[in-house]
This record gives sequence, structure tokens and C-alpha cells, in this order.
Amino acid sequence: MCAASLLLASFCYGQKRISDDLNLEVKTAKGVIVSVDPSSLTILVRRADGEEVSFLVPPQAKIFNDTDLVSFPKLGKDDEVTVKYFVDDVGTARVTSVTITDSIEASTKMSDSAKSL
Repeated sequence: MCAASLLLASFCYGQKRISDDLNLEVKTAKGVIVSVDPSSLTILVRRADGEEVSFLVPPQAKIFNDTDLVSFPKLGKDDEVTVKYFVDDVGTARVTSVTITDSIEASTKMSDSAKSL
């Protein structure tokens, strides 16, 4: 049991610190999601300067809606997001975390509740 715990701990450590192990700089981007592709686990984000950047969201990436941990399908077009990522050796922007700061789904729900008042 102890050996299994040690193995699991070293595996988790390696997953968590992949950008550190490769000596890669973690960057931050803010913008609005233009599109979501569930089959390739990618999102296209338009930054404030108008540039659109494609990000790979691997399964180990953390996705938050404010402070709640959510899954990839919760990401939607027009969501405002903050993306933490690193660029790998082949030029792919790989996400470590995405935080939805303003969700179109949440805005619609708030609008609908205001209409019912």
C-alpha cells in the first residue's frame, strides 16, 4: 500500500508540474471564447487586442466557473475567460487552467429571472 501511494504521489507530482519540468513559462490570456471544439479539446479565444488564439485544453487542465470546478462541456461561445497556459516545444498553447469570469449562460439566466419580476 505504501509503495502504491508513493507511485501515485510521484505520478501526480509529474502531472501537476509538467511546465516546470520542461522549464516552460506559464502565461495568462484574457478574452472571449469564439468557438469550442469538443472533439479536439480546443477553444478559440479572442483577446482584447483582437487576436484570436487557439488553446488545447488537455484532460488534466483545471476549468473553473468562478470558484467552482467544472468540466470542458461547460465552456461556451461568448464566455469571458482567463486562460493560464504554456507553449510546448511544437508551438501548441496548452492550457493549465481556464476560469470563466462571465458566462453567457449565467447572464441569460439572470436576464430571465429579472423578466419574471
